[in-house]
Amino acid sequence: MSGTIFIPRELELIETRVGASPDTVKRLVGLGFEVVVETGAGTLSRIPDADFAAVGAVIGKASDAARADVVLKVRRPSEAELKGY
Repeated sequence: MSGTIFIPRELELIETRVGASPDTVKRLVGLGFEVVVETGAGTLSRIPDADFAAVGAVIGKASDAARADVVLKVRRPSEAELKGY
């Protein structure tokens, strides 16, 4: 398999979850996907960017979603988020 998966930050302050864990990212990378995690995506879940990078993720920015084949997010993206992607 191949393709790019993007994991954005959740913008709602009440949402402390993130669309993937480091373990999930490791599995996706192992299947041949490029995984891009937005800077700070795991902060509210107490998962630092370094944990995602250590398992093969690229740390990126919101605009990286434009080149992704799949976006993994907990909550439905807002209109503003969609425009940013």
